[in-house]
Amino acid sequence: YRPLLVLSYAISYGVSGLRPEGFHILNLLFHIGSSFLVFLIVSSIIEGVVSANERRVSFIIALSAGIIFLVHPFNTEVINYLTARSSVMSSFFYLFAFYGWILFRKRESRKIFFYIASLVLFWLGMLTKEVVVTLPIVLWLYDIYFVYPGRKPWENILNFKVYLYYLPFILSVVLPYAIIRLFTFSRIVPHFKRDLWTQLCTEFPVLVKHLAMFFVPYPLTPVHEVIVYRSFWYEPVVLSTLILVIYTAMALYLIRYPGRWKVLSFFMVWFFVVLSPTTIFPLNAIFQENRGYLAVVTFAVFAGIITYEICKRYRTAGYVALIILVIVYSGVVIHRNTIWDDALSLWEDTVKKAPRSPLSWTALGVVYRRSGMYNQAIMASERALKLGGPDNFIVHDNLARVYMEQGRLKLAEREFKMALKSYPYSALSHNDLGTIYYRLGEIGLAEKELKKASELDPYDHKPHFNMGILYTKKGLLDKAIEEYKKSIKIAPWHMRSHLHLAMLFERLDKIEDAKREYKYIVDNGNPDKEKDIVLEARSRLKNIK
Repeated sequence: YRPLLVLSYAISYGVSGLRPEGFHILNLLFHIGSSFLVFLIVSSIIEGVVSANERRVSFIIALSAGIIFLVHPFNTEVINYLTARSSVMSSFFYLFAFYGWILFRKRESRKIFFYIASLVLFWLGMLTKEVVVTLPIVLWLYDIYFVYPGRKPWENILNFKVYLYYLPFILSVVLPYAIIRLFTFSRIVPHFKRDLWTQLCTEFPVLVKHLAMFFVPYPLTPVHEVIVYRSFWYEPVVLSTLILVIYTAMALYLIRYPGRWKVLSFFMVWFFVVLSPTTIFPLNAIFQENRGYLAVVTFAVFAGIITYEICKRYRTAGYVALIILVIVYSGVVIHRNTIWDDALSLWEDTVKKAPRSPLSWTALGVVYRRSGMYNQAIMASERALKLGGPDNFIVHDNLARVYMEQGRLKLAEREFKMALKSYPYSALSHNDLGTIYYRLGEIGLAEKELKKASELDPYDHKPHFNMGILYTKKGLLDKAIEEYKKSIKIAPWHMRSHLHLAMLFERLDKIEDAKREYKYIVDNGNPDKEKDIVLEARSRLKNIK
């Protein structure tokens, strides 16, 4: 349930249509806004934990963190992958709401304003993507770390008055969301493919992979090969667990130190909190870079503190190191953007980095077909089937379309049938299998498939248009006219349906009806994209006057 995200897509479409530039620009604006919020958040937190004569500390660390977050190559996916707007947009509201909470805790005046602003921004984030649900945990941790520094942590945990401030966040969103899921799906938590133990064993190496890629952003790819571990006693799981235990121990140890090290401890815990939804809940794509977008803040803060430490000891050396890091990261980002420039370069790069992934080869096969590279499409699709097994609807459907383009109709028929065996609910596949049967002269089977397609998707005009052609061939002209009218009712812009209908009217001596359809094509047809249809209609209209 992401209505605000859908609204943002509608705005992008309204401004730029289907041109990707408009979508990219809005993604980029959210990312720039998030980077600035990182600067404000880090600066505000550090200002509250250092003395007045050390305020320069907060500026250096916050500026470094904001810049590194802005140019970090790990974040390229949220800009280039348009669907990842859910991550960058929800993260913007997440960070904005957190900053509002910091101001609420720090400011004596207008406290209620900042509290309400934080709550409203939390709602906006939840209407964008569900992972924002972890924000109340971050607010609670912030209070434990920085608002009640004189108390022991367990005193805050046992003080129930503290929780009153968090209740509106929980009751206004989490509870309604649970009720909606309960009444809509009869359960709050959906069924998952992996049990919790398997999920945790799988996710421990994934968490460590996040940390590793924050330091060395490679390999950057939309598909990452991840092994599902069903037992703890695998070397990667044991080693990853050890690394995470050490990481956690360091975070807890740094709490004892005031100032910037305590801030680093907070953001080290932040890493676990913002990744907890994807760590706990089993998703089909186990590792996606855009899901780690908020977690990059942890590395940005760490890098900002290291920059300050170098500056403190060696003066300008820290700034030089920061500039070099920004230049290197920017170069990687520019290179990565060129790879995302078109589908072919993206998926050819992906199969190099994830050669054992069926998804990589599946996508590459589709891209090859759309590029007219049919032999390569067949090779990539067969590779996908070998890696992932025969029950892959997309691969068989893609192969069927390759064979259609090559005129190898029996092979296309075989692949469509295998595709529909895996997923029998694809209206388009039934429609295209119907056209295969029509071209093979099996009219009865063609009619059956076309009817099935129209049942599965009553808002698609193509099955009705094709049945119009089929009934015309059978000599059932009244039925053909009825189907063409259905096609036009669904898609009045489909000029070929108007042309076929007009020709049938003319054949049945319904001259006025034919003239009306021909005139509609002449007046409304696109002379560039539908030139042959418009010329045909104009010629026939002229001849029957």
